[in-house]
Amino acid sequence: DIVIAEDALEQMWYAGRVDYWFRAEKDAARYLYRDDEGTARDIYVAAELLADPPPPLLLGLDDSAVWLITSGETAGARGWYLTSEQAGWLAALERTQEPVHRGEDGLGAVYCFGRCP
Repeated sequence: DIVIAEDALEQMWYAGRVDYWFRAEKDAARYLYRDDEGTARDIYVAAELLADPPPPLLLGLDDSAVWLITSGETAGARGWYLTSEQAGWLAALERTQEPVHRGEDGLGAVYCFGRCP
């Protein structure tokens, strides 16, 4: 499985691992380092920065499940935390797809793409 999270550190506590941090690079820059291959990663959990809407191949067109975890902590300020392209993609997703789980705050949600259980 692949895990994409708006709040990589927080969601790692629940998911156990986060592969991609869904965040605007302008906001994330001070929390990033470059690995040996030059990939931007978050300094806390080493999640790869995903500063664009996820490409279709990442969303489970193969045999894996891809989990997207949104965050109630960023929901009120997506214009700051996400690029306009990321925010537009996420807004369209929220209008057209039901999450597999909704957080008790009513804001955070989990979406599954690809081969979902």
